[in-house]
Amino acid sequence: MKILLVDPNLSERQASRQLLEDDCALREAETGAEALKLIEPDTTCVLVEYALPDMSGVEFLVQLRSQGQDLPVVLLTAEESHDVAARARQCGADEVLPKRMANAESLRRAILGAVNRRALESNLRRERARPELIYRLIDESEDLFFALGRHGEIVEANLATERALGFSKQELLGSQLSNHPLFDRVAGRLLDRLRSANLNESLRLEGELIQADGRPAPTEINVMRVRVSGEDFLVAVARNISERKALEEHLRRLSLNDALTGIANRRAFEARLADEWRRAARAGSSLALLLIDIDHFKAYNDTLGHPAGDACLRAVASRLSTAMRRPEDLLARYGGEEFAVLLPATDSAGAMTFAQHLQETLRRAALPHPASPTGALVSISIGASTTQQFLDRSHSTLVAAADVALYEAKAAGRDCLRFRAA
Repeated sequence: MKILLVDPNLSERQASRQLLEDDCALREAETGAEALKLIEPDTTCVLVEYALPDMSGVEFLVQLRSQGQDLPVVLLTAEESHDVAARARQCGADEVLPKRMANAESLRRAILGAVNRRALESNLRRERARPELIYRLIDESEDLFFALGRHGEIVEANLATERALGFSKQELLGSQLSNHPLFDRVAGRLLDRLRSANLNESLRLEGELIQADGRPAPTEINVMRVRVSGEDFLVAVARNISERKALEEHLRRLSLNDALTGIANRRAFEARLADEWRRAARAGSSLALLLIDIDHFKAYNDTLGHPAGDACLRAVASRLSTAMRRPEDLLARYGGEEFAVLLPATDSAGAMTFAQHLQETLRRAALPHPASPTGALVSISIGASTTQQFLDRSHSTLVAAADVALYEAKAAGRDCLRFRAA
């Protein structure tokens, strides 16, 4: 295979070269513009770094595809972002591989997957022969392949389908899509594509195929309705995306966690507040919020330095986290030295009792604060608020009331708590 490696970092190019040189002939480029000039007719695949000096990897993809190049492309990225991966695939990336996962096996698998995927999708667009001829090499692919006749019967399936799902070809062929347990969760949409999709139009859907052992397998399915000798078929190329879904969920969780303290961040808090506001409105229950501020935190930073300040934030978050009592309650870093605690189904008395519990927890922790006018230890001020009034109101009213209460607690000398009804 002839691979074009596009990476501005010499040491990383050398590392990729060592991983691939036994199986591949490599050409190298440092910029996107240089790489576009080095593409040759026999180039097998492009392995491109997301962060290039003259353009992003996504911009490289856009330019490559605009030139009519149908080359398989694997995008390597240190930015493990669902948005980056989704944008790259929209612009024509066949595989997106996080750099931390790059080793010889994963690189080769990504390259082969990109090559096979591009070949299969090209065949779907070009071929007009029978599905079994279109996919004469399909059994060598790790992607799943199956084809449906005009009545929804399974007329073809490859070995990867057998291996991945645990059904033999004999069990699959001839059975009706709507009657086979494998397709319980996607049968309706696949049959709809068979009846309504335009001829030779490539469409993509996601769903779950049910494996022989009953476990669902998250799957991405590319389908095309084709006509052979006057008869319509639906041909499909599917891949198990369990790993991708797991990575996306991991990234989603990271996006909702505060990197410094490890607890929920402001984004997670605001999403949860909106959910709990709607839930409380439906149930007619109360909702409580505590806003917490570390007293004289600026003086702490000025005296001990920001690394010590970060350690203090982590310690306070840890103590508050251990003090949480119910799984439905949420502790989040609200911003800077402020924290927020959301307490569903909690009235004013319960909110004040829990706020006192948090203050006492921190006092017992006895974290030193050498620059605090309030005392020798780290302390917190808390503003509490609750509401049972949701009609024609926004959850911002609860936040505003707790914020006023917090201001009053700090004005009263700090290391205390105040309450405001929302």
